[in-house]
Amino acid sequence: AFSSCIDLNEMIFEGDAPDFGENVFYNVNLTAYYPHDNSTWTEEVMQDYGGTLTWNIYCSGVHNSASGTITKEPTCTDPGEKTGICDLCGASYGEKDTTNHDYDNGICPDCGAYEPAELNSDNVYEIGNAGQLLWFAELVNSTPAELLVDYSVEVDAKLTSDIDMTGLPWIPIGCYAMNGNSIISSGFGGTFDGCGHTVSGIDCTVTANGSSATVDSPRASFFGRIYNAVIRNLMVEGSFTARYTGTSNNPTAYAAGIVGYAEGSAQNNIIENCGFIGTLSAEGKNMTQVGGIAGYCRATLINCWSAATVESNDIKNKYIGGLVGTSSSSSTYENCYYDSTLCTLSASSEGDLTGVTGKTSAQFASGEVAYLLQGEQTQQIWGQNIGTDETPSFTGLPAPMPRWFIPTAAP
Repeated sequence: AFSSCIDLNEMIFEGDAPDFGENVFYNVNLTAYYPHDNSTWTEEVMQDYGGTLTWNIYCSGVHNSASGTITKEPTCTDPGEKTGICDLCGASYGEKDTTNHDYDNGICPDCGAYEPAELNSDNVYEIGNAGQLLWFAELVNSTPAELLVDYSVEVDAKLTSDIDMTGLPWIPIGCYAMNGNSIISSGFGGTFDGCGHTVSGIDCTVTANGSSATVDSPRASFFGRIYNAVIRNLMVEGSFTARYTGTSNNPTAYAAGIVGYAEGSAQNNIIENCGFIGTLSAEGKNMTQVGGIAGYCRATLINCWSAATVESNDIKNKYIGGLVGTSSSSSTYENCYYDSTLCTLSASSEGDLTGVTGKTSAQFASGEVAYLLQGEQTQQIWGQNIGTDETPSFTGLPAPMPRWFIPTAAP
């Protein structure tokens, strides 16, 4: 086929070695290149076939070198550059020499980047460290307006371990705000399953000073705003402060352990098996709403509890409660508790709530609340290491039956 092609000086072969005819390159002088990563090119194949062929390996554009000269040092955000001589084909080449983030607790110490949470096969983000939690919060809070549903982000996540946030900044998940008719950040409208884990060490202060009730109402909590969301099996420990420093009477300062502002449908907002330990404070000009679990609550709360100090500056419209600051008429509560020693007020600013009971710190420490929270749940959720833990936990032993408890006689 190539016999006497005297102008043929170079040929590059790709793929497997073909079956060459005996004199296919008769009277041809050329350099032939074969791929280095293909075992069909053997010495028996690479003959002259009636001509004079020089066989050389080629690297398919991927050179290999055990040595090289780094001309630009790489960083975790900027690939460096390296030049070298390929030890396979002998060609000079240049390449990018990259390095990855060296995450510590999910945060790169060199550039501060957060480690992305892992999206599993069920389309749920798995969060296992502080950086991944901060990354998820940024994901929700920066979602473009055109992807929102009812001004919220419908995305699901779960925790895979306890997370310590000590010394790290916290911006609530779903720091919903608008600028005129434009949404500039988002609420949370998905499912967040703590899977029996605790997020501890949060120290969060949210400050605003504008005049819009929507944009400039600070919501300090683990979740700033939710809309038809499900939050379950989560404990939070820390401090949340909402501070309004402006001069308008429109904004409200919300502070809570789990959700600052829960809106949407009370039947579709579900907060279940959640607890909070810490301090809550709100400072406003005209109105504050502070509660152990929610600041403003339009939701269904099941098996939730709070052991929190709650406070507000002395203004006319301050709405404070041991479990929620303000409760909508459609909200329902089942088997919920708050520490009435730490918060001597009622369950909400409206007074007592059906399904919510205040218990003293001593009753919490005795394991009574953990026993009541576990109730008839077949899966062990709440326990307590009596004498060590002052409050219920996900990792404690099953709480003993309180001495006062008299079981119903069997029929």
